Amino acid sequence: MTTEHIEIVRDVTTPTAPLDRIEVVQLTGARGPAGTNGTNGTNGTNGAPGAPGATGATGATGPQGPIGLTGPAGATGNVGPQGPAGPTGPTGPNGAAGAPGATGSAGPTGTTGPAGPTGAAGANGADGRTILNGVGAPGAGLGSNGDFYIATGLNLIYGPKAAGAWPAGVSIVGPAGATGPAGATGPAGPNGTPGATGAAGPTGPTGPNGATGATGATGSAGPTGSTGAAGAAGATGPAGPSGITICTSVTRPGSPFEGQVIYETDTDLMYACTNGTGPVWKALSLPTAWTNLTLLNSWVAFDAARTPQYRKVGDEVEIRGLIKSGTSGTVAFNMPVGFRPFQTDETFAVMASPSIFGYVSITAATGAANVTGSTTFTYLSGIHYSTVA
Repeated sequence: MTTEHIEIVRDVTTPTAPLDRIEVVQLTGARGPAGTNGTNGTNGTNGAPGAPGATGATGATGPQGPIGLTGPAGATGNVGPQGPAGPTGPTGPNGAAGAPGATGSAGPTGTTGPAGPTGAAGANGADGRTILNGVGAPGAGLGSNGDFYIATGLNLIYGPKAAGAWPAGVSIVGPAGATGPAGATGPAGPNGTPGATGAAGPTGPTGPNGATGATGATGSAGPTGSTGAAGAAGATGPAGPSGITICTSVTRPGSPFEGQVIYETDTDLMYACTNGTGPVWKALSLPTAWTNLTLLNSWVAFDAARTPQYRKVGDEVEIRGLIKSGTSGTVAFNMPVGFRPFQTDETFAVMASPSIFGYVSITAATGAANVTGSTTFTYLSGIHYSTVA
């Protein structure tokens, strides 16, 4: 059993003084029965959150996941090799019998029998008569008495001739007779020779195709090649040539490039730079305007559409037009200075009417153009020559 006592200690000198202590002494004895549970106390306030704990170790690898769904069907494999040829079909039926052969030729004629004995000579017969013939009727002087004559063109027979005269002709064509009865059927001819063998029957049908070969396995896809490195940027190309530069003879470009072309508005001329250092400019010739020729010695323009004219392109002179009515062999026009041939005279063959050649001769010294051609018309078109060597 358990014995407990309470010891109260007081200051005896001061009875009213408070107790110095209360000492509780527990003596061990037998444990009494457990008391009933007391009521739960009210919950205390939540404490402040503790500091985060250290990161736990990595967990073990989980188990293998389930097998995925079956992927789509692969591409169809290549066609298998051709199956073996089917067996040969059966032989076709015999062809139809050939047509009967032609009748064989007749056998050879038998040998002639021996001649019989010669009979006794008969009595002399009366004089014979002549049968004459011709296309038309017989003439009176033809034949002798007792003769007959057949006119084949008249189908008549005359005769006999008597007393030197021919009687009237009698037709030798009788009336058409009645149709006779049908003749009896002749005996059957001998069998012909056997016909040729009929053509071979058609080839039997082709045997069935062999079984399709198994589909080949799909080859694995090759690995994708790596992307090549980007190439370095190309160098910048040279600047293209500029167009024609418009300027004056005073304001030409000071530092032109070779090949640059300028047009001077005050001189109406064009130049090209042939050397950038210097610079060196070369004049470019433009065609002059077409100028009418002054015609002489009764030569005139053929019509307004083909008026005779000339112009200069660089160092070359061109002449065009059609003239008429002048005096052949005379000067038709004069070329001005600067438009005349260089040093020597020039002669040109031209077309003239009717379908003949004419000639135009231009003198280098004076520019006189002598025309030998047709007064109907003479062409000047096509004449061209150089004014320099």
